[in-house]
Amino acid sequence: MLAEPALQVEDGLDRAAQETEVDLYIVGRSKELIIRSGFNIYPPDVEAVINEHPAVTLTAVVGRQVGIEGTVRRPAWFELKAGEGLHELLSFAGGLQAGAAIARLQIDRIVPPEERRPGVDRVLVDVDLRDVLGNRRAVALHDHDRLYVFPVDAERRNRLSITGGVRRPGMLEWREGMTLWQAIERAPCVCSPSPSPSPPPDARPRRSCRPLSTRRR
Repeated sequence: MLAEPALQVEDGLDRAAQETEVDLYIVGRSKELIIRSGFNIYPPDVEAVINEHPAVTLTAVVGRQVGIEGTVRRPAWFELKAGEGLHELLSFAGGLQAGAAIARLQIDRIVPPEERRPGVDRVLVDVDLRDVLGNRRAVALHDHDRLYVFPVDAERRNRLSITGGVRRPGMLEWREGMTLWQAIERAPCVCSPSPSPSPPPDARPRRSCRPLSTRRR
């Protein structure tokens, strides 16, 4: 780390400055305190004892860790402090992506030892993100929880398909009350070099006025 210049001399066009290099050490984490059986235990003390082993190079005491992946901006594992839950985890992960489905978030959880039953070591917990984001419902997270945010469904519901002797076959937008003739007008017939003008209302086939709701996908 470079400190502010200790000496600076300016004479005409000649300038000289002397800077002092200093070393900055972080000697402890005063806010991270572990209380066991009435004793105060600080992480640096635990790390120092473990680091004395010849096979250990470096250690770090961490707290509750929770992972999140899927359609979030920064999928990763994060350390949560006491009192922090799903809201804070989503903030650490940068929030949801535009393609995130908010109907369901899934938690893959390792059951705490005191709550396990024979053959039940892991469980899945589904959470409605709409309730969490809208009503600020608190969701507690356990150590080593793994969360997954699902993407939205790729299926388009308001569409119909038109094929055959038309210039632009493919998918069209379906609208409430849309008729067959309206769909054909948007993908004109290939029977002439240019699209033919629409026939008068009295000349249109009667079946062309049938709504396309039955063709909806």
